[in-house]
Amino acid sequence: MKELLASFLYRRQVASRGPGRWLWTKARGGLIRFAGDPSCRMEAHGRRLEMPLSHSLPAILSRHPCYDTLPGRLAAFLRDSGAGHLVTIDVGANIGDTVAAMRPEDADLYLALEPCPRFRRFLEKNWRAARNVVVLDAACGETTTEARVSFRTALGTARMGFENGPATTGVRVVAIDDLLSEQPRFARPDLIKIDTDGHDFAVLRGARRTIARVRPAVLFECDIFGNPRYIEETLETLESFHDAGYESVIVYDNFGYLAGRYSLADRAALEALLFYQATSEVFYFDLLLPRPGDDEAFHRAEREFFARTHAKAGLDREKLVALPR
Repeated sequence: MKELLASFLYRRQVASRGPGRWLWTKARGGLIRFAGDPSCRMEAHGRRLEMPLSHSLPAILSRHPCYDTLPGRLAAFLRDSGAGHLVTIDVGANIGDTVAAMRPEDADLYLALEPCPRFRRFLEKNWRAARNVVVLDAACGETTTEARVSFRTALGTARMGFENGPATTGVRVVAIDDLLSEQPRFARPDLIKIDTDGHDFAVLRGARRTIARVRPAVLFECDIFGNPRYIEETLETLESFHDAGYESVIVYDNFGYLAGRYSLADRAALEALLFYQATSEVFYFDLLLPRPGDDEAFHRAEREFFARTHAKAGLDREKLVALPR
């Protein structure tokens, strides 16, 4: 009964506008507080997913139509330009919403890692019927080890902290380079997606051999999270991709809109981009490192998509697509 009520309230919230939305939002918040954040079933990326009522994904999608849609377009591009199927490593899989966004096909393979017990339960429920989705109870990092961690969950995200204490949980932390030797079906991924709320750089350092060997597309969240070395670590990470043979990075803002394509050799442009992030109201960037050789084709497809679907009134879409890159 709680799940039915929770789902009803959330669906009314995302379908409403104006004062009605405010009222349904308040009702949903009350149920979260007084009923212990029950589970609900909501549509996301064309699939009904089970999630905590506090999960913000459906509310964000209802307001920001481009949010979290890049994985679907990228997956289609990689299938069409590759072997017709997709091998994906999803680090920080949460409830499985990125897998849903990629519109999985029968020939695809997905390795979904989620260390937070709360969200992993939903991930397993949402994809237990899919034989091509493998769920692992593990975090990824620079090296393979066992660790004690805490999880701070809010609005559908989990921030993992490394610490000791009675409220901590033991987790396996595995470097992607080691993980893929244990999971040979995934040894040559087409895409590595990383969203770990502050640990993405460490995850990438643990995947350097795989990235240099396979050169997959890599999509990761680039957010400050109080890191005093954020600018330096971002530039070091992008330089490591350049050293591995990657040519450019395609940048998206936190609502999923295309911000541009930048040469990895143009340090001044990358520094200017990071300065803008550090001093503006942009929350974070999603950074896509296309497979070497895919840069131009995918970026043009993205420009055409956004010009066709989101160009402001009065603008010539063809001229938009033709603007200097």
